Amino acid sequence: MKKPDQSQESGFSRRDLFKRAGVIGIAAVGSAALVPTPASEAAAPQAAELHAVVTLTAQQFATLSAITGRIFPTDATGPGAIEAHAATYIDRALNSHYAYQKDNYTANLAAVDAYSKATYEANFGELPPEKQDAVLTAMEGNSVGKSFGFAPDARTFFNLVLEHTQEGMFSDPYYGGNANFIGWDLLDFPGVKLEFTEEEQGLNFPIVKAHRSAYSYTMFKERKQ
Repeated sequence: MKKPDQSQESGFSRRDLFKRAGVIGIAAVGSAALVPTPASEAAAPQAAELHAVVTLTAQQFATLSAITGRIFPTDATGPGAIEAHAATYIDRALNSHYAYQKDNYTANLAAVDAYSKATYEANFGELPPEKQDAVLTAMEGNSVGKSFGFAPDARTFFNLVLEHTQEGMFSDPYYGGNANFIGWDLLDFPGVKLEFTEEEQGLNFPIVKAHRSAYSYTMFKERKQ
């Protein structure tokens, strides 16, 4: 995992990573790891915003939101997972297509807070960014002791939240994430368009953003799940 100054020196940022991944599909970013942000750029909100939470408790959502905010933090180049409401996407998914993961999330979010309090004397969401990064790095490296209740282990849960945060960043806004099309703008994805003019099909024609959910079109409305 590169330090921020190394990334800057090489001219390659985390946002370059996600833009390049957009060319071959979001799934290709699955190997991405936590990218810490310099203290001068750590502008991500520390208090989780509540967006009609439907599955998790307020404390669980606060912890989850803070985790997503460090996996994909706000920085000088633009908004991150908190502004994109990635945690809202996960919360809603835990009440629908990821309902089978609800108990897994509740147990492991409690473990995150237990480890944070044992190590830094505060819940995860109350820690400063550098300590949050230290907790997540320990989880990613699976160096967290088994006594805190991670199931099956800390690394597995870290990777699960990482995957779901990516989905919350880049999936259709209909599902609760990608608020204000933050993720699509990051990838330079214009949104769903059913027709393109001859000019728009030209190689050098600038991308005109549609900023529309697929479900805003009548032909897709009956396919909602």
